[in-house]
Order: sequence, then structure tokens, then C-alpha cells
Amino acid sequence: MTGWLNRRFKAIDLCLDADLPEAALALAYSAIDTLAFLDAPTEKRYSDGIEFRRWCNRYLKISGVSEQDLWGARCGILHTASPASQKSADGIACELWYSFNGVSMINLRANTPRAALKLDVTGLIEVFRRGSWAFVAELETCPEKFAVAAPRFGQFFTFAQQYVI
Repeated sequence: MTGWLNRRFKAIDLCLDADLPEAALALAYSAIDTLAFLDAPTEKRYSDGIEFRRWCNRYLKISGVSEQDLWGARCGILHTASPASQKSADGIACELWYSFNGVSMINLRANTPRAALKLDVTGLIEVFRRGSWAFVAELETCPEKFAVAAPRFGQFFTFAQQYVI
């Protein structure tokens, strides 16, 4: 599990270093889906918005940003490559407008019931990084949670390393 998370953060960092903030956000939001699934009740077979929001509420605390805002932002990045989502259009979530390396990314076509929130990509990734490791530490110290998560992370993609003899 820690190997998977280390590789995910390596990929996110490579995207940030290459000035690819949208790709870094997509990797982060999809990782939250994965971690939320590890923390889901045993009867859950897949991650969903409920689990994502619950995980964010516990491990991704950002002042002024709700778990609904993060869910809407995740949907926007993953489904429309924008801040726009059904949740923001319906007034359930605020759009998140990102800044990265001093450049702001805004939605000039926004017409939403709630005001948008500005969020720094690097800051969001750091909060996510801290929350992820706090979650891992909790898994390692809580046998009940670990018992649910272990079979799930055993299903993660693994790539066999080839050795030349």
C-alpha cells in the first residue's frame, strides 16, 4: 500500500515539475477515490461520492472548502477537464478555481449559484499528502480498518519488474 502511494505521489510531483497541474489534480482526485474505497464499509464493492466526501471530511481539511466542494471539483477535473460540475451547477458545491505557480485558472463561463473558491494546486496537494499519510498511519494502528483495506489494496495494479540475467 505504501509503495502504491509513494508511486502516486511521484507521478503527481512529476506532473507539477513539468507544469501540468491539471494532470496532478486528476491523479490526486483519483487517489482520493482509491483511498476512500480502502476506508469504505466492508459491504461496499466500489468507491462512490459518499465515501470520497467522508474521506475528505476526515483527512483533507482545507479552511473554507467543504467535502461537497471537493467532490464537485473532482467531478469537474475528471469528467469535464474544468471546474464545472453538476454539483456546482446545482448549487450543492462551489467551483474551485485553481492557481499554480502564480497563474490563476478560472472559469470565464461560470454561471453558478454559489461563488467560486480559489485554491492553490501545490497547497491542495500538500494537504492531500499529509492526509494520505495520516490515513495510512491509522490503517497501520487499527486492526479492524486494516482487515477491510488489506484485501482491497491487494487488488491494486502491480507491474512485475523484469530482470535481465
